Amino acid sequence: MFAHIPRWLRIIVYVQLALVIAIPLGGWLLQSQREGADSKRFPPPGKLVDVGGYRVHLYCMGQRGQGPLVVFNADSGDQGLIFRGIQERLKGSMRTCAIDRGGFGWSEPGLNDRSVPAAARELHAALQAAGEAGPYLWVGHGLGALHVLAYRGLHPGQVAGALLLDPTPPECLKNRFDGIIAEAEAPYADVIREKLDQVIADRGACPEGEGGTRLYSWLARIGMVRALAGRNFDPTSPSADLLETHRALKLRTAHADAVVQESATCYVRIQQAATALLAWKPTPMAILTRGRMGNFFEDQEFLSRRADDATLAFENAQLRYLSKRHQQMAQQAGGSHRVASASAHYIQLSEPDLVVEIVERLWREASSAAPVAGR
Repeated sequence: MFAHIPRWLRIIVYVQLALVIAIPLGGWLLQSQREGADSKRFPPPGKLVDVGGYRVHLYCMGQRGQGPLVVFNADSGDQGLIFRGIQERLKGSMRTCAIDRGGFGWSEPGLNDRSVPAAARELHAALQAAGEAGPYLWVGHGLGALHVLAYRGLHPGQVAGALLLDPTPPECLKNRFDGIIAEAEAPYADVIREKLDQVIADRGACPEGEGGTRLYSWLARIGMVRALAGRNFDPTSPSADLLETHRALKLRTAHADAVVQESATCYVRIQQAATALLAWKPTPMAILTRGRMGNFFEDQEFLSRRADDATLAFENAQLRYLSKRHQQMAQQAGGSHRVASASAHYIQLSEPDLVVEIVERLWREASSAAPVAGR
């Protein structure tokens, strides 16, 4: 059949076919070996509790007194470990628990449904299974703040207060984009509108999620994420001594699967969070908004050097929109609002003392209030 093909050409084809098979297979073997070694090197420090077919990890510190239990819920794609520095600062005066949602951190792979109320139900199941009774003072970051709001809607009697760190506003993508466009400077407003309108045309006015792709999971399975992007996760490590632990958790195949699943459905039934926000009073709430562009402190300098004028205009418009929208959310809930001027999105890493200060204030307010009952 191949007799008419020159021998040298057949050799090239065979080598290429071998590489197509060998590289993914070798990457898969390396990923499996490294992931197994990491699981032994970095065992779960907290409890793994069954929440209905899979186990979720909680890491708790401190003793429970008369006040509420402080519970941390991370942003999309993050794990409870990111709050370890805050937990260390608070452990002498209150009990705190950080939860890894299904697939993240040390938790086992969770359900495909990553909607806002489904995440809230998972958090509740984990706390109940761990024997960590309410009332709860919640700290939610980014997308995790939507879960906190939804939790209040499902279990109003169990929420003693909340601190929302640069929260995702509980509204459709088009509403958020319209808010950014309204804050854009005149010379760039039309350019920003055109680009954001294209995003809406591609994804819809109220998409179910961020539009993740299964390719990320596949690349993680064959070791490509580990080989090419392993150190990209380092900026979200809570401290230098936890860097290797943090990196190992982010390179788990289960983490990649959870990122894809959450990206696909994280905004489903987002309206439940918005409804809970309107019914929040009189429970204490505080909201912190980033004061700098990007996710990390250094991003603003990088953008200032490398980004074009339209991109900088968009970033500044987004900052103004978030500040105004978060202030509106705080007013709706009868809470307080403050801009963390020295922080980008990861406020808990840039200004941990500020986060601790507000948690302690909310904890005192909740502790002095009447006891909370019910589930």
